Amino acid sequence: MSKTTRRTTPIPDWWTSRYSSAVVGNERLIVAPDEVPTSAPTSCYEMKVPWNDIDPYGHTSYQSYVRFCFDAAADALNAGQYVMLEGDILRHNVASIQSRYEAESRANDMLSIVSWQSPDNPQELHFKIHRDNDGTLLFQSCMQFYPITG
Repeated sequence: MSKTTRRTTPIPDWWTSRYSSAVVGNERLIVAPDEVPTSAPTSCYEMKVPWNDIDPYGHTSYQSYVRFCFDAAADALNAGQYVMLEGDILRHNVASIQSRYEAESRANDMLSIVSWQSPDNPQELHFKIHRDNDGTLLFQSCMQFYPITG
């Protein structure tokens, strides 16, 4: 994607050689979305995209999605949804964040954020953000937190 024209550009040669094993023929690389586990409890947080999260192109700024996930985590944490995590989510230091942007949203779009704690690692939270009116997956993320010490 060109930063100036916001149009697609050819894939760079270095990318093609590095990831060619994951691509069949001339197809684009598609990473499957995380599946919401049926064995782990989930939490759903709904919100409306505020105007102050809109970029100059009229879309939700990419940084906002991470903050939306923290809002959803705070809501679930306060409801007692996560074991091994307690108190203010912002007191838990982030060890890593993996994020995938799938589609865009705009001001006043209603969003549903589904979150769950990894059954294998209680310090790991997963998030999927969908647009309510059509169910489009917009964003997904996995956040790992350091344990609180002291």
